[in-house]
Amino acid sequence: MTILFPAHPLKRQVPDPDFEAECVAAREQGFDCIFYSLEDLRAGEIKNAFAACQSADQEGEAILHRGWMMSDTLYLNLHGALVEKGYRPSVSPNHYSEAHYLPNAYSKIEGKTPESVWVIGKDIAAAWELYQKWQRPAAIVKDFVKSAKHRWNEACFVPANTGEKQFNDILTAFLQARGSLFEKGIVLRRFCEFIKLGDDIRGQPLHEVYRLFFWRGTLLAATPPLHGNGPLDQIAAWEAIASKFTNPFISMDLARRTDNSWMIVEVGDGGVSGLPASIEPAAFYRTLRQRLVSGG
Repeated sequence: MTILFPAHPLKRQVPDPDFEAECVAAREQGFDCIFYSLEDLRAGEIKNAFAACQSADQEGEAILHRGWMMSDTLYLNLHGALVEKGYRPSVSPNHYSEAHYLPNAYSKIEGKTPESVWVIGKDIAAAWELYQKWQRPAAIVKDFVKSAKHRWNEACFVPANTGEKQFNDILTAFLQARGSLFEKGIVLRRFCEFIKLGDDIRGQPLHEVYRLFFWRGTLLAATPPLHGNGPLDQIAAWEAIASKFTNPFISMDLARRTDNSWMIVEVGDGGVSGLPASIEPAAFYRTLRQRLVSGG
């Protein structure tokens, strides 16, 4: 298998500095690594984006993307360019959208994740109607992919029994914060109390959260637990959920609730989910290589 990384913005044949350690680790484990220009892909210059990307050694060679988050449209363009070069991406556009957008993943994680409702687009009035029907609980607002949690108090957290004006102010601030990065629609998620470790300098709460990566429904790597085995005590349950996805490579973020139960904060496409500093790239790619060699 080949691993595709975004290139350094000024050097097409070396990885983006944020992925340099991963690229080194992947090569040490026997993976071939190639690069594309994310800047050109975003600009719609698809041919230029992959100009320095070598073609597959043989038709249908498997390839896996590791890079930054992108819209489904950009991923479709990336996928098409790779196919033209003879590769067989392990994650299809449908796979990507299934894990990347919360409404697409929700039926697979419902009951293990905060209750959620959503509207297509930026219709604050429609979101307010949903919030009222929901009997105005404490909630957080996000789009189909991300929140503006860096502006927790004014653009993310909706206090219980929020009135219409305050609701409109919070959602307006959220839309401004997301700007051109806004994805698809507005999501309201029922607020859950998680174990809080503290607050950052912006007032954003820090919780006990773990990121798990899955390859074809089985655990690939995980953030080391702070206490005992953390969420890994229930790994069979998380693998059962991961196995519901057609996407072979997903991430899952789990947080400990104040009653010590676990809840899925979000899932995502594994290719665009950041590798936490506590997961060593060497171990990550070594395990991936072992899975591939064993036919997993």
